[in-house]
Amino acid sequence: MVKLLQIISNKKDEREKQEVDGLQVIGNKILEKCDGLPLAIKVLAGESQPKKARNNWEHMLENKTWLKEGLPEELNRSIYLSFNDLPLHLKQCFLYCSIFPEGQAIKCDKLVQMWIAEGFIPSDGSSKLPEALGQEYYMELVARNLLEPIDGNFDESRCAMHTVFRSFAQYLVKDETLLLDEGENTSDSTQKFRRLSVSSKEVEYSYIQKHKSLRALVSTGGIILNSSDSFSSLERLRILHVNNTKISTLLGSLYHLKLLKYLDLSNSTDVSALPHYIGKMKCLQYICVHGCKMLKQLPESIVNLKNLRFLDISDTEVKEVPKEFGRLNNLVTLKGFPAYTDDTGKCTLEELEHLSKLMHLAVQGLQNISSSCSSTGAKLSDKTHLISLWLRCNTSEGNELQSQDAFDNLCPSPSVEHLTMTGYFGFRLPIWLMSTTLEHLRMLKLENLPSCKELPYSLGQLPNLESLCVQHARCIRRIGEELFVPWTLDDDTDEDDRSIRTLIEQYNRSMDVCTPFPKLIKLVFHGLVGWEKWDWEEQLEAMRDLKNLKISRCRLSHLPPGLYCQATALRVMTIKNIKELRSVENFSSVVELYLHSISNLERIANLPSMKMLRISKCPKLKVLEEVEALSSMELKDYEMRTLPEYMQNVQLRQLKIDCTLKLLFMISQRDAALEWEKISHIQNIEAYADGFDDNKKLHIALRYILASMAPLQTLQVRQNKKIITTNMLLVLNFQLPSNLRTKVNHLHYCAPGMYDLFDHLLR
Repeated sequence: MVKLLQIISNKKDEREKQEVDGLQVIGNKILEKCDGLPLAIKVLAGESQPKKARNNWEHMLENKTWLKEGLPEELNRSIYLSFNDLPLHLKQCFLYCSIFPEGQAIKCDKLVQMWIAEGFIPSDGSSKLPEALGQEYYMELVARNLLEPIDGNFDESRCAMHTVFRSFAQYLVKDETLLLDEGENTSDSTQKFRRLSVSSKEVEYSYIQKHKSLRALVSTGGIILNSSDSFSSLERLRILHVNNTKISTLLGSLYHLKLLKYLDLSNSTDVSALPHYIGKMKCLQYICVHGCKMLKQLPESIVNLKNLRFLDISDTEVKEVPKEFGRLNNLVTLKGFPAYTDDTGKCTLEELEHLSKLMHLAVQGLQNISSSCSSTGAKLSDKTHLISLWLRCNTSEGNELQSQDAFDNLCPSPSVEHLTMTGYFGFRLPIWLMSTTLEHLRMLKLENLPSCKELPYSLGQLPNLESLCVQHARCIRRIGEELFVPWTLDDDTDEDDRSIRTLIEQYNRSMDVCTPFPKLIKLVFHGLVGWEKWDWEEQLEAMRDLKNLKISRCRLSHLPPGLYCQATALRVMTIKNIKELRSVENFSSVVELYLHSISNLERIANLPSMKMLRISKCPKLKVLEEVEALSSMELKDYEMRTLPEYMQNVQLRQLKIDCTLKLLFMISQRDAALEWEKISHIQNIEAYADGFDDNKKLHIALRYILASMAPLQTLQVRQNKKIITTNMLLVLNFQLPSNLRTKVNHLHYCAPGMYDLFDHLLR
């Protein structure tokens, strides 16, 4: 919304900027139609003419052709120009994305493997692995706004395709790709399609097998099978992507698909085994059986798939891998690899030694590595292509010293950019996390650390770390400045600590980072239930680029001075479930603040840049001051009996209240002037009532327009998930602001039955 208003306001002179303020509500609704699509926002900004801005905005909002025909023709021209500007290899990659169902998250690794299977990415003539080249293609489409990263996904490994782009791409590939969405006809099978996508409906397999020219079958819906069905009529198939359905009937005839390169059976509910002959399917490059809960083992012949580049067996019951698994030396992605010690004392991690092309590796079951078995055989430090690494223990309890030894021997390559450790039992984190030059590490996630008492020394010296997430570390009581600056040796330091800290000092000298956490953008602390103290003095420079901070479920009583003095780029801050915290103040750069379930919070002050504030279940909050930029606020509390007194002094443009029906009713009564006058100065108010019954929801939207604008006021009532909207000028007996141009006696009108509705809901 901010981008839309900024673009439009830049087109207007100072005399008209006052009107822009009054268009906030309409602009929000227009933006909902755009779904945040950058091209749509730019086109609509260009369409808004200063002389008729308000009328034009309302016309764009009410234009029904958007719903029937998509966005305006100007936008379609912009999309075509953007598409036409793509090089040929990106055009075919972009168009291919339309094969996924609308609204479904597209995973980068799967998409790239599909591109490889289709021959869109060259496999030779380049020093780069095809997967690395495909990743570059993917990121280029993201950079051009043709694919949208999903919010909260730091590494942009998942994206979505906007409905407008999807429709555009589908139109261009309509002669070779058949898309069966909900309710579409499946009767015409005469055309020779190369690709078929099924989503949100059940399709008879007898219809699918009529399309004998298919190269790709993608299904996230249901396929209705008969016991006699087989793949014999789909011999040209190269890509088989069938998720969330029963498919075992067809697996017995998989040998017919001699050209098959890509096999994805994720979350298939009846797959208990892969065909024993799968090793003879020499073209296979990709196998994913993630979430196949009935799958307990892999066929021995799988080690013969010399071209296999991707294998995902995570979230299955596979506990062992076949002997000579290391022969799969072309693997680039391996997920769910089970670590264990066999009867001879051999560690399965040794099978990883020869997998030198690995870019993405996820190892689970590390609690099964015995103390007599070394995990050094994995040779992770030698894997120069390795980008992402996930090390995981699968149980909630384990041997602390055994866990430390196993993880200490899993030192990764300096090439690693994303590192996740889950379920680690050690008292301290691995030595290599503190001493190895992980100079390319961008994302570090540490979760479920039941015994760990402290974070690694000198994490702040990692030169490229952009995201740090620590979750569920119950034994951490304190986070100190050693997180930024290494401890120095002294006479009382024992031999083990001395050796560790010597490594740390050598590491920091090699890094030579002046300001700790020089590139950190996102910081998350969640579930550190014993964390009471965060030491960071205001003079210690650190985290100068931090933009997003989330803290939840800990015992902090205050935030450190260093945080609000040094993190001067901080824009978004979220704090949840911290009972002891009493104040949030002095953050000069914070623009958005979200507070939830902070039962002892009393004060919010000196946040001069804050524009958005969301408060939920903070019953003791009494002071909200020095927030002069605040324009939008959300207040939610079902135990709140009256509106907070501080609301009278806050100058807002927009307010949303979610409270009990009783309080909402009090606000709506003219006689209850004390409640109404606390918020009567606010231009736009939306009030919700919910708390008696999930099926009862009352929503009132009040629009107060200044005298310089045409009067407009709407009322929306939501009950039992049905929305009734009246276009008349409606007020539920509210005392109205004096700056409304229309006389009050013209506004005191209530639709028939509205009072009865209130009375009914209050019973």
